[in-house]
Amino acid sequence: MVKCKSIYLKKILTGFSVTMPILVLLSALSIYLIARNSISSNHIIIELKPDTSIDSDYPVYRLGPITYSSDNIVATLNLESQGNQPFGVNLHPLRLEAVFVDKDIVRIIIRDAAKKQWMVNDFNFTTKYSINLYEFSISQYPFSFQIKRKSDGYAVFDSAGMGFYFSERYLEIETIAQEGRYILGLGERKGNIVLDDIEKNYSMWPNSESPGHHPFYVELSTKGAHGVFLHNFNAMEIQNSKKSVKFKAAGGIIDLFVFLGNNGEEVVRNFHKIIGLPELPPFWSLGYFIGKKGLDKTENVVSLVEKYENKAFPLDGIIINDDYLEISESFTVSSKYENAKDMIDKLHFKNKYFIAEVKSAITIDSWAGRQAMSSLLPLGVNSSLGLASYIDWYSSDALTDWHNLLTNLTSKIPLDGFWLTENSISSYHHVEKDSISLPFTPKNMILENGTLPLKTLHRNNFKEIDLHSLWGSQQVVATRNFNEILRPFIISENTRPGIKAYHLFKEFSSNWEDYRSSIFSVAAFDMFGVRSGASVCGTTGLITNELCKRWHQLGIFYPFFAHYRSEAEDSGWPSAIDKDVKKCIYTRYALSMYIYSLFFETSLNGGSIFRPMILEFYDETMKNYPGQIMLGGALFGIFALYSSNQFMTVYLPSPRWYNLNTGEIFSVKGIQSIDTGPDGLILLRAGYIIPYQTVDSETSIQEMRRKPIEIIVGLDGDFSAKGVFYVDDGLSTDSIKNKKFTKIVCTAEYKERLVLTFHSVVRGYVDEYIQISLVKVYGVKKPTLVRVDKEDAKFTYNQNVLTIFKEVSTYSTTEISIYL
Repeated sequence: MVKCKSIYLKKILTGFSVTMPILVLLSALSIYLIARNSISSNHIIIELKPDTSIDSDYPVYRLGPITYSSDNIVATLNLESQGNQPFGVNLHPLRLEAVFVDKDIVRIIIRDAAKKQWMVNDFNFTTKYSINLYEFSISQYPFSFQIKRKSDGYAVFDSAGMGFYFSERYLEIETIAQEGRYILGLGERKGNIVLDDIEKNYSMWPNSESPGHHPFYVELSTKGAHGVFLHNFNAMEIQNSKKSVKFKAAGGIIDLFVFLGNNGEEVVRNFHKIIGLPELPPFWSLGYFIGKKGLDKTENVVSLVEKYENKAFPLDGIIINDDYLEISESFTVSSKYENAKDMIDKLHFKNKYFIAEVKSAITIDSWAGRQAMSSLLPLGVNSSLGLASYIDWYSSDALTDWHNLLTNLTSKIPLDGFWLTENSISSYHHVEKDSISLPFTPKNMILENGTLPLKTLHRNNFKEIDLHSLWGSQQVVATRNFNEILRPFIISENTRPGIKAYHLFKEFSSNWEDYRSSIFSVAAFDMFGVRSGASVCGTTGLITNELCKRWHQLGIFYPFFAHYRSEAEDSGWPSAIDKDVKKCIYTRYALSMYIYSLFFETSLNGGSIFRPMILEFYDETMKNYPGQIMLGGALFGIFALYSSNQFMTVYLPSPRWYNLNTGEIFSVKGIQSIDTGPDGLILLRAGYIIPYQTVDSETSIQEMRRKPIEIIVGLDGDFSAKGVFYVDDGLSTDSIKNKKFTKIVCTAEYKERLVLTFHSVVRGYVDEYIQISLVKVYGVKKPTLVRVDKEDAKFTYNQNVLTIFKEVSTYSTTEISIYL
């Protein structure tokens, strides 16, 4: 451990709103001057500490003069000692900036002070907040910094005595690991979302096997939660051990964010506000989709759809791979799809949608290659389509060329959604060593195997080594801008924070282990701000009845609900479970308004949809059940996860939950064995109100928009509950921006009588969901009288469930008085 002379820089009462009048600010603050060994100005106090000795193999930097404002500090870091690490010449001087972004968000930027470095400019925010929840301190020599939670003094990031290195092609920054920590997240990977204390390295360099780049984790404790995000897109390795969490990157800058929250979900919301709030999807994308390889002509697609129509089976769309294209001809539609427009028109008439794979490589010797020649990277690589290249998104012609390709494609096959694949820049390129000599690569991998040479120069004069991890997200941005009227639906193989696209996990096979593992993968991506789903029943392998049925039950909660198979001869699930699968899709339809409202809410405020329960409830027992999943904050799904066993041992972290279908009360907090039954079990959390709909014989989710709404109220111990739902046209890109939506706020509270209120606070859309047909109240005594807007209402009561029959408008204020 390095001993040091320290200067503590503490941000006291920092962050008062810049809009607050100066006189009020001055009257509210007390600025203390510490005699002789302190400097004080505005809201920053600097304390000087005595000198001590240094002994380190790492380079050592000294903090130089500091400039500061109410929301940031800037200082120079001067190199004092080179150290003995073999990772290249240490850069100096360095520029340090600590930005106090919000009351619970801190940003640390360290970069070369002498020259311009590659930096991704993702963020545009202003600092407007009250008193901060953290304490920031910085040590002068050797340089280190610490961020503590004010509430309990817990160090959420502490680099004192840890490794720090800054060279052209190697960055390292490390934080001390506190004893007993509990961490979730870090990268795209299969397996438990929780990181254990066994030392393990997690590499991030997008390729066909692991196309995601997500250097973000959340740490939970009983006293609060925090998250750490390294905003760097070079090749990266994160080493997690009992002693520390160490970030290593092959270049770029250190751009570190630390987030605080009362629980994990608050941390996730703060993270999403920084990386960019998730986009609102089209309503139809909440439905059920099927697809498989081998749909190489329109007749095969029609036949597949008819197979489900003949069973009056609910279905919302088709996903196909690139079988609709000519072999080795990028963006050239096969003659077997010459009547695709007519086929898709007929699908649309039945409220069904069409999503197709678009491979990112562009074959050089093709119409597309000639069309986009001016914006292609100046080399060819062997891809799955043949000799190909990729669009250089820094070319001035890139956006025009990409849109021209999509225009030509959609003029022949009018796609509703794009499934962008191989957009980690995948190729068959293989070398013995990288074309750039590097002092560090994650897990000593050869970075350019399976992609492009690292020295490939882009039009902005930066090389592939710096830009590689960004290619897929730039493609998503270009594709989103293709249609500015209707909301795009994009699935992307490559992902990174803030990408604003879905992801479909294809690596899961039809076995129970992969079924369970999918929970963690989808949950992690929701934390990262990427909505996703695993192909229910698995993408490959032999489908079995029990597993496929159970996987569909879990799929009800997936943000994206799809059954995709990679074998051309695959006939899907056995017909013996048709009724079970249909029941799952109908449950999805019944919850569609609640699910859509979750998407709407997170598009406004951030947050997860497929939510690990541990993000909402953390205690010493809960941490042993990381696989328990909620749908938003209101619903807890208990699904059988093992063969031939419908009983699950679960932990109920609060004392009152309701069976969503029956209203049965689960009133005991703690560990218990619960029978999931043949259909799985969904519990409603006490204190929540959700919209629900009865499904009859609908065959698409769009049909639910014309049906009346039911309201389900789950009362807590104080006879209170709350909920919000949103209504819009489900398609327009400007619904939120121009407030073309209606927000309905529902409350329940007891004041001499139980009062339920439904009130539309924003009324920008009134064309659908126009009626509430009935209200169910769980956990209430039998009433003597029920009145709706001062008129007596018909009701029934059975075993803690009150059902009120009264049709009221969704868009007016309704008050229901229940006399107990």
